[in-house]
Amino acid sequence: MSLGPAYIAMKGHGAPEVAATYNRARELGEAIGDPRRLSRVLAGLCAYYTARGPYTTAYEMAEQALLLAERRDEPRLLLTARTNLGVTAFLPGRFTAAQDHLEQGMALAAAQPRGGSSSQDFGVTCCSYSAVTLFSLGYPERALERSRAAVQLARNLEQPFTLAFALYIGCYLHKYRREPEAMLACAEEGVALCREQNFALWLGGARVQRGWALVELGHLEAGVDEIRRGMNDWLATGAEVGKPYFLALLAEAELRMGRCADGLRHLDEGLSIAAELGDRFYEVELHRLKGELMLHSGANGCTNVEVEAERSYQKALQLARDQSAKSWELRAAMSLVRLLQKQNRGEEARAILAPIYQSFTEGLDTRDLSEAQALLEILY
Repeated sequence: MSLGPAYIAMKGHGAPEVAATYNRARELGEAIGDPRRLSRVLAGLCAYYTARGPYTTAYEMAEQALLLAERRDEPRLLLTARTNLGVTAFLPGRFTAAQDHLEQGMALAAAQPRGGSSSQDFGVTCCSYSAVTLFSLGYPERALERSRAAVQLARNLEQPFTLAFALYIGCYLHKYRREPEAMLACAEEGVALCREQNFALWLGGARVQRGWALVELGHLEAGVDEIRRGMNDWLATGAEVGKPYFLALLAEAELRMGRCADGLRHLDEGLSIAAELGDRFYEVELHRLKGELMLHSGANGCTNVEVEAERSYQKALQLARDQSAKSWELRAAMSLVRLLQKQNRGEEARAILAPIYQSFTEGLDTRDLSEAQALLEILY
């Protein structure tokens, strides 16, 4: 995600060798007592572990870099550390903490000179991640404004790598808001830019996003093929970050094509990776989709299937609450409510959905909230 040159340098090198090189540089920086160089090494280590996990280690590197930056009171080092803390808090689903770091990062970026030859602007990074974080926390309109601001800032800076990144994260936001046309336009621009500039990482990601938009617009086989190709391109760079999200997209596409066993296999793999690396920013959806696939597996009349599906929905609901992820909580609640409605448990369903829906202060015309309102009207 926000990985920069240190991440790109991983391509073509074995993971243990890269980690060992960074750790030797870290030891040297500590030995000679050069905080600036040590901060750069910590940033490199953070980028490395952000790409490959575990994200707790990436966060620890960013925390150490922040302490160094605060002691020296250097704005640029502070900006780098705050950006890395925001990203590495977002990835494991610590959305409230992530938003705090990202807001501080945006303030630091706004107070510093912009432009130049930097491969990726940290202000755009913070703004982009803030968009998807705001959505998760239950602010879909503010999220859209923030995403548009990130893309526009990237255009103004005329930094192709920064723009490719902003478009890639912008695709996430449109996926979250269930806007396939906007997602496709964003992904198409990203694919064209990445091919022109030879950005292998973002090209793979943009192709995955384009694939899902095609699925959503009814081009199922072409979309699934594009997701797979993009995912292979992404993984070929050495990155593991975001793989559970990619697998969730594949699983949801398989659901639409009636291939539930394949979809469940993708979700089990995604959940295993999420547990291993701490890649939990989309984990609520993996649990919710597991319930959906169970119900559509051809055994809809089987009580045991419904019990297992409800268990997955409840797990998704609890995880969303633990993450303060109100938008994901709403989506999990709607899946659970539809099952309860089918089982004539309307009063229980209403008690779950009504307070979640009523807690939203914006985005009432988005697809999720419109559907929630329609569900409540049936239940009352």
